[in-house]
Amino acid sequence: MSAGDKKETKEEWAEDVLQKLAIEDGNVTVHLQRLENSLSLFAEETNRKELLAHLGRMAVDFNRLSSKVQKNEYKTTILQ
Repeated sequence: MSAGDKKETKEEWAEDVLQKLAIEDGNVTVHLQRLENSLSLFAEETNRKELLAHLGRMAVDFNRLSSKVQKNEYKTTILQ
């Protein structure tokens, strides 16, 4: 493998990682929207039992979002 091939391979790898990050960003947006919807429902809810259900959903969405952000941060540090 020549130096040119290695450079091209690194460039292809970087491009592949950037494409995956773009997909992850889309997933993060979806999770943020779900969290926002849960917050809106929570703010309007008057039934205490339903409030707990909304809190549970928000906790799950927040956990998923946190995981996605951590993965994106890791991929970003690899690219640097």
